[in-house]
Formats: sequence, structure tokens, C-alpha cells
Amino acid sequence: YTGGQKWDGSWFYFNRKAEMQPGLLEWGGGKFYLNPTNESGRMLTGWRKVSGTWYYFRGGDSGRAETGWFYWGSGWFYFNSKAEMLTGWQHLTYSGKKDYYYFLGGDSGRMLAGKQTIDDVRYTFASGGALISPSPPPGFPK
Repeated sequence: YTGGQKWDGSWFYFNRKAEMQPGLLEWGGGKFYLNPTNESGRMLTGWRKVSGTWYYFRGGDSGRAETGWFYWGSGWFYFNSKAEMLTGWQHLTYSGKKDYYYFLGGDSGRMLAGKQTIDDVRYTFASGGALISPSPPPGFPK
């Protein structure tokens, strides 16, 4: 067997040599995490920190890592095209036309909204998280 295989209710991945492939894996246009700790190779879901980077892997049979905006618990998080959760100030452009700045809460990565103080500066964010004022934030060109 090679590729993704479901066995005993869990997904596994086998390389061309039919060896189980644990760890972070790109396959079928997505990113997946197969348990490397006890070498079971079972696909894992939920929040996972891999080599210092946070990912969120969908539950059920999917297991695919999230990309783009993702709502979890009581907040929004943003994952880049590599499925890595971003933190801090982020500059996003939509449809190649409009620039938006967001602050994705320090270590938590949760998008901020409303009035917030960051590094002793008072900011106002829209309910959707886009920075209203002052804009742009420090470190970004005007």
C-alpha cells in the first residue's frame, strides 16, 4: 500500500517503499500531521505545535491543515498558504486592490477588534479586525 490509507478508523500515510510516514506531511494539495511521538503514524487533528509553529488540523476524515481565516472558540485566526498560524502585525491584500492591517494577538494568534493598546499605543480595529487608526502600524510604509 502507498499513499493515504484508512485502517481501524484512522488515517495513515505510506511512502513508495510502503513505509509509514509520520510527522508533518504535504500530500494531495494539503498539509497533514501524522503522529511522530509514539511512531503510530496515526493522523492527528486539532491544534498542534510543530517545530515552534502552530497549525490547526480539521477533525473527522479530513485532517487537512487550515489556511486563510479560521474561526475557533471565540475568535478568528489566520493561517498563511503554508498553513502556519500567523501572529503579530500582518499586512493582507484582498483581490490585489485593498490593503488591510491586522494584529493577531501576540502568542495566541487571536485577531483583535475594537479599541486595543499594543506596545503603549492605542489602536482602533473594526469588528472584522482591520485596523482603522492609526494606520499603517509601526514598521509598515505609509
